This record gives sequence, C-alpha cells and structure tokens, in this order.
Amino acid sequence: MNKAQVSLMFLLLIELSWRGATAVPMQEKMCPSSCVADYRPVCGTDGRTYPNDCVLRSTSCQNAEAKEVTVSHDGPCVESTKPSDPCPQTVCLEVYQPVCGSDGKTYPNKCQLHASNCKNSDVKEVTISHDGPCKEIQPKRPTDPCMKIVCLQVYDPVCGSDGKTYPNTCRLDAFNCGRPADKMVTMAHLGECPVKTPNARCSGNLPCPLGYRPVCGSDGNTYDNECWLHTTNCNKSASDQIFIVSTSTCESHLA
Repeated sequence: MNKAQVSLMFLLLIELSWRGATAVPMQEKMCPSSCVADYRPVCGTDGRTYPNDCVLRSTSCQNAEAKEVTVSHDGPCVESTKPSDPCPQTVCLEVYQPVCGSDGKTYPNKCQLHASNCKNSDVKEVTISHDGPCKEIQPKRPTDPCMKIVCLQVYDPVCGSDGKTYPNTCRLDAFNCGRPADKMVTMAHLGECPVKTPNARCSGNLPCPLGYRPVCGSDGNTYDNECWLHTTNCNKSASDQIFIVSTSTCESHLA
C-alpha cells in the first residue's frame, strides 16, 4: 500500500467517525412522569411551595426554558414581604384526599387547607381536625311531647265539652295536648255525644237492628243496643238527651 492509499483510507475513517457521531441523537432529558400524592411540602428556589420534592423536580424539568428550580428548604415557603403578594405561590395536586378542618369545612387535600390558611391570614388558623370529609351535623329538632302520644285503635267513645265524640279518652288527651288552658276540652260523659238533630232513624226510615248488645243509659235503663238508645232520644229536647254510661247492662255497671 502506497502513501496515497494510506492517506485516502485515513480520510475515509475520519468521515465515517464524524457521520456516526452526528447520527446518534442526544439522549432526551427524562422528567418524572408521575408523583406519589404525599403531602410533604418543600419550598423551591422560585419562592413557590410544592406538595413534595417529586412535584418540584417534575415541574422544573417540564419547564426546560426556565431557570432550574431546586429545593430551598423543607416545609412551605415563608410569607412574602411584598404587600401585593402576602402568600407564596403554592402548587397543589389535583387529587381528592379530603381532610376536615377545625372550621367544620372539608378541604380537597392538606395542601389546599394550608393554602387557604395563607389567603385568609386575618382569621383564626384552621388546623386539620381529622382525615376524611367532615361529618354533617344534623340540626336538632325541637322535642314535641305531643308527638310521643300513641293511642290504641280502640273505640271506647267519650263525649267532649265541645259536643264532639272522641274515639277514646286517649284521643281526647291528644287533642288537648299543647292547647292553652282556656281552650281545653273536658270529658262531658262516657259514650258518644247525643244526637241534637233529627236523623234517618228518627224519621222511621231506618229500623234498629235486632242484635243484643246492651248499653246502659244515663236514665238508668238498659237498651238492647246503642241504636235503641238513640231512637229514644228522638223525641227529647237537647237538655233531656240520654247518653251511654256503659257498654253493658245497667245492673252490671252498678254492680
């Protein structure tokens, strides 16, 4: 091999080396693609508070054109001395890990609570009451003693001083519950209130049943059933009306 051939071989090697170096691209800068949602705040050299070191590195890496941001110190950044910027910028993850504040409000995460504290520095500092959302406090309903009255479905009628028949004494007491003293309805007598107006039976259109279910009238007489007692009242004035004193014979009632 002569000198010319050696020189040509040397030039070819140099060219191939140069082409190989330029053909291999520079390795791209790898940025953290995800960070754990763990709130361990750090203050960056840009004066911003980051939820954790990973978020700071990821944010700084993705903003390649800006100046690199590193950790200034652990914990949130201190308040700015600028009147126009009372709070340092805080970067919070958009993650829902609710915490309950001492003010009774639910915050999406711890970072959001601390950021809110800074923005509302003129009020009492809010601390974390517990993890998870605050429990809703149900307003206490006023206690109504009348709502506690439970009457049996028993028909044992009594006549009230208002001229109305009540199914039993319990229903009369329930009606009186909560009413002023001057509006209270007292029990006039046992049994239904007497009929003060003519009815179909008084006209003779509706005969009384023949069943024997004796009742004792206030006149001391026993009637075969309630219908016969009311029929007796048809020809009496309102003041002379007979009412039921017992749902049995008068002899049994007086015994």
